[in-house]
Amino acid sequence: MFKIKRAAVILAAVLCFGMTVSAQISVENCNAVFSENQVTVTGTTDAVGEDILITVYLKGSDKENFAENLGWQNMLTADETGAFTETFKMSSAGIYTVTVATADESASVDFSYTNKDSAVAAIEAVNAATDVASVLAQNKVALALGIAGIDAELNYSHIANCIKNVLPLGTADINATLKQLQQFSLFGYLSSGQIENIFDYEDILDIYQIANNNIFQEEFFTPAHELAATSRISGKSISDYNDFSSKIKEAMILAVVQNPNGFGNVKKVLEVHNAFIGIDTADTSDSVYRNLQNKNFSSIAALKEAFTKEKAGGTQGGQTTPGNRPGGSSSNHGSGGGRDINLTIDPVAPVNRPVSSGIDGIFHDLAGYDWAKEAITSLYSKQIIQGKAAGVFAPQDSVTRAEFVKMLTAALEIQEGTEDMNFSDVAQSDWSYPYIKKAYQAGIVKGISDTAFGGDTYISRQDMAVMVCRALEAAGRSTAGAAEGKFADDASIAAYSNESVYVLKAMGVLNGDEQGRFNPVNHASRAEAVKVIYLISK
Repeated sequence: MFKIKRAAVILAAVLCFGMTVSAQISVENCNAVFSENQVTVTGTTDAVGEDILITVYLKGSDKENFAENLGWQNMLTADETGAFTETFKMSSAGIYTVTVATADESASVDFSYTNKDSAVAAIEAVNAATDVASVLAQNKVALALGIAGIDAELNYSHIANCIKNVLPLGTADINATLKQLQQFSLFGYLSSGQIENIFDYEDILDIYQIANNNIFQEEFFTPAHELAATSRISGKSISDYNDFSSKIKEAMILAVVQNPNGFGNVKKVLEVHNAFIGIDTADTSDSVYRNLQNKNFSSIAALKEAFTKEKAGGTQGGQTTPGNRPGGSSSNHGSGGGRDINLTIDPVAPVNRPVSSGIDGIFHDLAGYDWAKEAITSLYSKQIIQGKAAGVFAPQDSVTRAEFVKMLTAALEIQEGTEDMNFSDVAQSDWSYPYIKKAYQAGIVKGISDTAFGGDTYISRQDMAVMVCRALEAAGRSTAGAAEGKFADDASIAAYSNESVYVLKAMGVLNGDEQGRFNPVNHASRAEAVKVIYLISK
């Protein structure tokens, strides 16, 4: 069975007479069995006992051609639990919209459909073709290549290259062959950087069925990890499903290591995928996993090297992707067990620390961070920042909320106010207390709840933007200006931070990565944070 599943669309109906009643209806999925020319629509509603009209029509149909583009329509009633299902046969291939509706509510979802005879003929044409890309373009609908929810043009050349590795395509199991072609379609979209979250297409790609990937179905693997893993493989050429399996598994592992929310999750993932990584996790101390967590490894090979050295006791690990910028990638938020923040964070305390000679005579770990050297050395000379140890700045490490507040208030010389601060997790004896108090009194920060500031949690790039804009306003600095163009992942930027992000973009303080993404939920690294502070304090 070829299953196309999308998130349920839920609409609320507001009834008259001043009473608001929330009525919900959803399309859970559309299952298409192409070999039987059969479609099954299932869903739920809280309008139990009411009539439900199911209508299937070619996507984009208007009033003038609606009747001729109608694929199916029928009335039915939900059962006593609110569930409903409808199975029917269709003939014409295309991208369809199914809408389910009661008297006052509706929900819709798109799906791709073809019929058996058309699919078989198209597959045979592909097998006989010398110019496969052209044949694919001519038979896009019959081969069900269109992906519901993606309007971008298909990369037929990429699909054709994938097909060359599996020719001839089979016609005995139409559903399996068409699913494979849809996988190739998604690989093409990935190579063009046109997919924000590849996990939206799990029912086509079977990501969690890849060997040992069921570990990622646990709670610690969050939507933020999905976006981070997608970002890691976006723009890369994928030759076949085995290639995809390897690349997505690597991306998922590295995304968790980069943002594990506790070394316990690093340990869990590395133990399950030890053979894939090429490491021996037997008799490995927890300190190895602690030292690997929150590191932005560029590849599995880099992770393997760091793990091996850590286990041998020869390094602190953490080989990172060089050249991160204020608009580049760092870590993403996550959730899960094994939280160990206090053991791994070395705060930027408000005291001077000894340094030894190295690059620029201050820190010896800035190789690959030329873009941040001027900012680091400048703010260090002003005693706004310090190193983490003698000669060590640790530019790749993530920044906590408390650390960033210290840098921000010191650089902009934010003065103490009079308002009381009552965070239960900020004591007067804490090194960060005076900085958090100034920022709170100036309206720069709020807590992560009514009673907690969350100073030890890592700051996201979008939260950093909000704090910076508030700090500029508190310091009497102008934050006017409009940015030209949107980031490629604009839809992922939270509404509360959107204006701040684009103000700083217009000021030249923030920029995107190589693919034009802002990466709003990624943690800000120390190098990124310092560069931002430097630019606004010049």
